[in-house]
Amino acid sequence: MFSLLRQFWLGNDSLQYVLDYTQYARVGTIGPVGASAAPDRFVAVKFYTGRALMDTPAHREMLRALIERIGRRYPS
Repeated sequence: MFSLLRQFWLGNDSLQYVLDYTQYARVGTIGPVGASAAPDRFVAVKFYTGRALMDTPAHREMLRALIERIGRRYPS
């Protein structure tokens, strides 16, 4: 999927390009799975670099500061 839609993810192609190659269908609900439950409160983050968020020292510092603020607000 990433290879097919790479130009869209990079910001070089339109949403119409995605719509031309995708189909959408409702997904039914399923019952609980056997995995352990997540805590009542948690934060998950993942950042990707690209044209919108380039891998620069300034951006890395900004993201580091953001994660530190989140950590202070939601300590483990």
